[in-house]
Amino acid sequence: MPGPFRLRPGPAGDLWTYATATSPGAPVRGHVILCHDLPRPQASASDVALTYPALADRLARETGWQVVTEETVAGVGCLGTPAEVAELTGGAEALLARCRRTGVIRTPGFPASVEAWDKELSVMHPAEDAALLNGRPLLLVHGSDDPDVALSSARALAEAATGPSELHVVLGGGHWLRADPRVLALLVGWLERRH
Repeated sequence: MPGPFRLRPGPAGDLWTYATATSPGAPVRGHVILCHDLPRPQASASDVALTYPALADRLARETGWQVVTEETVAGVGCLGTPAEVAELTGGAEALLARCRRTGVIRTPGFPASVEAWDKELSVMHPAEDAALLNGRPLLLVHGSDDPDVALSSARALAEAATGPSELHVVLGGGHWLRADPRVLALLVGWLERRH
């Protein structure tokens, strides 16, 4: 069953979250959390958010997994994820401009200090975080033609993982992979094997 959107306020503006709901009486096989990259086109933040319910509902319908926004993490699946956030952001000023252009940040005056915000961002290191999964499975899906994140990032994440990791390279895939049916098939298959 389609789930509800929930509006959660944050320092960069309101964040819409989405959770699926299973049909009454249907067994729930597990939970999965969906997180997305920052949108790129002008004023596209709300458009990008609209694609998540369709993906969440399809995953729930086809696998019995329930998509949630807050739950204990049993594994992590990544699509086009950089090993270092700086690879994708291009620095705090460029990231801030992109977030404003796409509508991710709409609050005037945020951040109060770009330098302080940059310092907060500098502590995010996906490759180091992969090592903190403590044996949980890691799925990495990367487009062979990704213009934003090098394939070497996906390889670095796979090598950093402390548990089982799978790296799948989608031939001809760019950075925005969630609309690719091959990627959905990989994700659904990976979730099926987790149960």
